[in-house]
Formats: sequence, C-alpha cells, structure tokens
Amino acid sequence: MTTDLIIPLIGWSLLGSLFLMILHRLIAQAFPRPPVSVLRSTFKAQQPPAEEEGDGLSAVYAMDEALLNAELERPGSTFWLYYRQPGAVFARLLGSLLVAFPVVIWILGSSRLNCGTLLPFLLGLGLSAYPYQTWWMSRPTLKK
Repeated sequence: MTTDLIIPLIGWSLLGSLFLMILHRLIAQAFPRPPVSVLRSTFKAQQPPAEEEGDGLSAVYAMDEALLNAELERPGSTFWLYYRQPGAVFARLLGSLLVAFPVVIWILGSSRLNCGTLLPFLLGLGLSAYPYQTWWMSRPTLKK
C-alpha cells in the first residue's frame, strides 16, 4: 500500500462508516417506541432504593414486568432500551468502522480478500449487530 492511497482510504472509510451509522438509525426507526410506563419503571429501577422500600428489588421486578408487558403488547418496543446503551453505541461505531475499512480496501484494489481483511469485516458485522442480538435474545417468547 502506497502513501498516496492512505488519505483516500481513510476518507472513504469514514464516509462508509457514516453511511452505515445512518443505515443503523434507519433500521432502528422501524421499531416502535417504548411506552412511557417502561421508561418510568426503568428510571425507577436505576435509582437507589429508599429505606422504606427495603432492598429495592420490587422496582426491578416492576421494571421486568413492564418490559415483558410492553414487548408482548407491541413486539419490538423494548428495542430502543438496548439500542441506546453506551456499549451498543460503541459497538455500532466500531463495527461500522471495521466493516467500512476492509470494503474500501477491496474496492480500491489495494488488497485482496484475505485473512487480514476478512476477519475485521466479520468482527465488524458482529459488533454492528450487537444491539439487535441483545434485544432478540432478551425478548420474551411465547411457548405454543
């Protein structure tokens, strides 16, 4: 790789990463917003318990029940709680960079498909899918 290819590589990779972040946001818009009761119960569960509340587990149980009810009433409505977590934001950002960089390298022809470009690409796909995976694994399922 020559030095005259570094600047376009970085520029196109950042532009591709920005495109992927916008794509994530557009996909997330398809999910319904959580009800206000879920947001209130989540906020309540995050607060330290008052003395009369005991150990504070009642707020956690109320939050869990509100999440369950919201997901059963409107499937996908709890997705936003996972999408906005700091770990999910970081995973989407790093994942989009790790996807965009190898793709730009392949397009510009400075490297072929090899282990050095395929592994970051696959890791980026996994990180980009992190908020969707956590929501999918935590949602309630009904047994038939």
